[in-house]
Amino acid sequence: MKKLLTSLSVVLLLSNAALFGSGCGGGGAPPASIPAPVTQLMTISEPGPTGAVSITGAPGAVQPNANVQAQNVDQVGPFTWLKELLIRSAHAQTFFVEVTADDQGAFNLLIDGTSGDRIDIRQEVNGEFSPAVSLTVP
Repeated sequence: MKKLLTSLSVVLLLSNAALFGSGCGGGGAPPASIPAPVTQLMTISEPGPTGAVSITGAPGAVQPNANVQAQNVDQVGPFTWLKELLIRSAHAQTFFVEVTADDQGAFNLLIDGTSGDRIDIRQEVNGEFSPAVSLTVP
């Protein structure tokens, strides 16, 4: 019986670590070393005839060569640490898009959205994620 309880305790401990992150504090809070994208250097268009919204970042909007990730929060929810594990397989989704910024930190992406939708944007550099910033589809 004692062996069974010890095994059960280990399983619960591992389950909690997987669900809540081991010592992450905020469940995946981004490190302070990666700054948030600069919203003042970004523009967002109205939805086009196909429902695509264009988001353009001018030079300096993100760090040079950063992976820029945009997600339609109203359609699929906010970024979470669990989605980060699955994000590489999600490129076909039109409510999540990832592009690489140029060497000046400029980018252009298309994502599906309707007027009023909130689009969260963050950058990834060397496997670390910035805090997300939000734009609203006009």
